[in-house]
Amino acid sequence: MTFKYMTVTGADDDTNIRGMIELSKEYNFLEWGLLFPLLGHPRFPSLEWFKQLREEVKQKDVKLNLSAHLCFDMLDSALANKLAEDYLKGFNRVQLNFHGIDHFWLKDELEPLFKFIETNANRKIIFQFDGVNDKWILEYLDINKYPNIQYLFDTSSGAGILPNTFPMPYSGVTCGFAGGLGPDNLKDVVTTFKETLNPTKSFWIDMETRVRTKGKFDLNKVAQCAEIVAKTVWGRHPI
Repeated sequence: MTFKYMTVTGADDDTNIRGMIELSKEYNFLEWGLLFPLLGHPRFPSLEWFKQLREEVKQKDVKLNLSAHLCFDMLDSALANKLAEDYLKGFNRVQLNFHGIDHFWLKDELEPLFKFIETNANRKIIFQFDGVNDKWILEYLDINKYPNIQYLFDTSSGAGILPNTFPMPYSGVTCGFAGGLGPDNLKDVVTTFKETLNPTKSFWIDMETRVRTKGKFDLNKVAQCAEIVAKTVWGRHPI
């Protein structure tokens, strides 16, 4: 297997930006999933915090792996191709969060979505396999025509519920796994992936609920998870 990212989602205004930067220096596989729109609520950072993040990264000349997770009206704007490009500047991946809501369209109604994927050909576009939208994703999104799409398996729709079993990833596309992952079970789950996935298969994991403590994003838990991944995947702390 080829481990791509450990994505931690939900940093917000209470999250120490310099702490994020230091962890990224230490663990180069760490990716920060930021939830949009920018509301200044728990899990959804404010525009001011977001600007500060960009400024800190620029001043310190560091690279942060960032993914934009679009929700609610921000998702609608993206699908209508009305999302300002500046929002996505610096993001290598964009995740479209349908949150278990049926977004099934007829194929002739999907042209704006196709255009969004094509316009962002330099980014990976992540679609959630949540048990609701799987059918139209598989039916209408040709991975040969759109090689920048990726799949995230999360039947809990962000609720942090560990499934009884994770599905095997589809061939020809990079897949991610989410739902209930955290410090208490991460070693066992990643070990299972290591033992069962094809050695050449690329994948990532995403955590949100279980890297929070009393509702707050917890960088100590992020660090703990990153160290577990490093030792489980590579057998050592990353250099």
